[in-house]
Amino acid sequence: MFAANSFVDTKSNLSFLGNSINSHWEYLLSRPYTLFGASLYQAWFDSPKLISLFGDTIQDNIYVEEHQNVVRRYVIKEQIETFSNTIKQIVTNDREKAKVILNKGIVLSAKAKEYAQNQTFLEIQEALDFLLNLTTHATVFSYFAYPVAKEINDEELLTLAEKLRSMSYYPLVIEKIINPLARKQFGEDYNYMTISEMIEKKLPNTKDRKDKALSGKRFILSKINGVESVNYFEDITKIIELLEKVELNSYAKGQMAYPGKVVGRVRLVLSNNPNIEFNKGDILVVVTSNPTLMPLIGKCGAIVSDEGGITCHAAIVSRELKKPCIVGTKVATHIFKDGDLVEVNANEGTIKLV
Repeated sequence: MFAANSFVDTKSNLSFLGNSINSHWEYLLSRPYTLFGASLYQAWFDSPKLISLFGDTIQDNIYVEEHQNVVRRYVIKEQIETFSNTIKQIVTNDREKAKVILNKGIVLSAKAKEYAQNQTFLEIQEALDFLLNLTTHATVFSYFAYPVAKEINDEELLTLAEKLRSMSYYPLVIEKIINPLARKQFGEDYNYMTISEMIEKKLPNTKDRKDKALSGKRFILSKINGVESVNYFEDITKIIELLEKVELNSYAKGQMAYPGKVVGRVRLVLSNNPNIEFNKGDILVVVTSNPTLMPLIGKCGAIVSDEGGITCHAAIVSRELKKPCIVGTKVATHIFKDGDLVEVNANEGTIKLV
């Protein structure tokens, strides 16, 4: 349980969240986002296109920078359940609409690839409008529609959703179109701004935000009842504990992806950079795994990830390489420090300090 004083102090620092702090916040995912990147992700759910097409959205969101340029997204449990059900109703009761949305996602994905190669857009608003149209059809809908199509065994919708999930081009649009436009218009410190601040020309003090970030503080971007806030904090761990109703100590638990029991030194890897010092038998601890980390995975004694399930990248390669692996711990990257000596017991799904 929480220490009472710590709980109260942390809660008082989050007054900008209003009454929503008492809601049932649920950790959804982590992504390698700057403040600007997180605000672009939020813009997906502010999009008039998304709201008019689905008749619903996920209104309230919190983005916590858990590590430098790695953001943890929280949603209110009831809101995401309602939104998921809205998509389910479209897939099950209006199959033609679902098919139209998915097919338009495929068309927009092809355009995204073409536009990224040619830098078609000159204005950031125009580029943002295209991004939101793309993500509404190709990313958001396919993500929520895929499990429903699988559940009702609709092969055509399942094939379309799988195709979109395997050909995601929104990162290319951001990297090749939106980021260069933002940099050109707002300078090198554009990553300390939100997209809404740019569009609405409510430009913040980026030097102040940059100074806070360089001093080790981490941001929280929130959108609550339509109001956006950006705040910086020194101890982000306490905020994660409050939102997730957990206490971070020297122990983590997740899902076994491949069995085994080993002891080794933690190597905390928070970027897609395999060119770091890494010894054979070290324990690879990551937010999420991907193919760029294969040089480290090949040498590691075990894999531990915050995210993932039995079909994620870490789980698949651990089974191929027969390495102990625990996924879905949610908090391993916060509990364990680089160099910690830990025991990974994938038979039981536990990681603890030795």
